[in-house]
Amino acid sequence: MMLGTMLGNKLAAMPRIKEKLTAIQVKNLKEPGRYSDGGGLYFYVKAANQFYWVFRYRDRTTGKLRDKGLGAY
Repeated sequence: MMLGTMLGNKLAAMPRIKEKLTAIQVKNLKEPGRYSDGGGLYFYVKAANQFYWVFRYRDRTTGKLRDKGLGAY
């Protein structure tokens, strides 16, 4: 049996566990991009001196991927 949770008639796979970002890694990130911390939490680097924490989730009603800003770093 596959591990996961039931969402309607679909079986969703459990997210993989990976290493969390450390404070030192976050401090040293300079290249623009999205860096995963696991569990839907991402650290965005947009440009010089623009850093943001974002929670990514899928909207249950529309099925679209959404970003919820948690604040600047």
